[in-house]
Amino acid sequence: MDKYCREYGVDRTTVLRVSLRSCLQQLDAQGGNIMPEYHLTQAPEDLFAAEKQASQRKIEE
Repeated sequence: MDKYCREYGVDRTTVLRVSLRSCLQQLDAQGGNIMPEYHLTQAPEDLFAAEKQASQRKIEE
Protein backbone atom coordinates (compact mmCIF):
# COMPACT_ATOMS: atom_id res chain seq x y z
CA MET A 1 0.00 0.00 0.00
CA ASP A 2 2.79 2.41 0.91
CA LYS A 3 4.32 1.78 -2.52
CA TYR A 4 1.18 3.15 -4.20
CA CYS A 5 1.00 6.05 -1.75
CA ARG A 6 4.52 7.12 -2.68
CA GLU A 7 4.21 6.31 -6.39
CA TYR A 8 0.94 8.20 -6.95
CA GLY A 9 1.17 10.77 -4.16
CA VAL A 10 -2.07 9.73 -2.49
CA ASP A 11 -3.07 8.73 1.04
CA ARG A 12 -3.98 5.25 2.25
CA THR A 13 -7.71 5.96 2.16
CA THR A 14 -7.48 6.70 -1.55
CA VAL A 15 -5.53 3.50 -2.20
CA LEU A 16 -8.13 1.48 -0.28
CA ARG A 17 -11.01 3.17 -2.13
CA VAL A 18 -9.43 2.42 -5.53
CA SER A 19 -8.69 -1.17 -4.51
CA LEU A 20 -12.27 -1.71 -3.36
CA ARG A 21 -13.64 -0.20 -6.57
CA SER A 22 -11.42 -2.55 -8.60
CA CYS A 23 -12.57 -5.55 -6.58
CA LEU A 24 -16.23 -4.63 -7.04
CA GLN A 25 -15.74 -4.23 -10.78
CA GLN A 26 -14.20 -7.71 -10.94
CA LEU A 27 -17.14 -9.14 -9.00
CA ASP A 28 -19.58 -7.45 -11.38
CA ALA A 29 -17.67 -8.89 -14.34
CA GLN A 30 -17.95 -12.38 -12.82
CA GLY A 31 -21.66 -11.91 -12.41
CA GLY A 32 -21.91 -12.08 -8.66
CA ASN A 33 -20.43 -12.36 -5.25
CA ILE A 34 -17.58 -14.86 -4.89
CA MET A 35 -18.27 -15.12 -1.16
CA PRO A 36 -22.05 -15.44 -0.79
CA GLU A 37 -21.79 -16.02 2.97
CA TYR A 38 -20.98 -12.30 3.27
CA HIS A 39 -24.03 -11.18 1.30
CA LEU A 40 -25.70 -8.15 2.85
CA THR A 41 -29.00 -9.16 4.39
CA GLN A 42 -30.19 -5.55 4.70
CA ALA A 43 -30.19 -2.66 2.30
CA PRO A 44 -26.76 -0.97 2.39
CA GLU A 45 -28.41 2.36 3.25
CA ASP A 46 -29.83 0.83 6.44
CA LEU A 47 -26.47 -0.66 7.40
CA PHE A 48 -24.63 2.63 6.89
CA ALA A 49 -27.30 4.57 8.78
CA ALA A 50 -27.06 2.14 11.70
CA GLU A 51 -23.27 2.40 11.70
CA LYS A 52 -23.44 6.19 11.70
CA GLN A 53 -25.87 6.17 14.64
CA ALA A 54 -23.64 3.78 16.59
CA SER A 55 -20.64 6.02 15.94
CA GLN A 56 -22.54 9.09 17.13
CA ARG A 57 -23.60 7.31 20.33
CA LYS A 58 -19.96 6.43 21.08
CA ILE A 59 -18.92 10.06 20.57
CA GLU A 60 -21.69 11.32 22.88
CA GLU A 61 -20.67 8.89 25.64
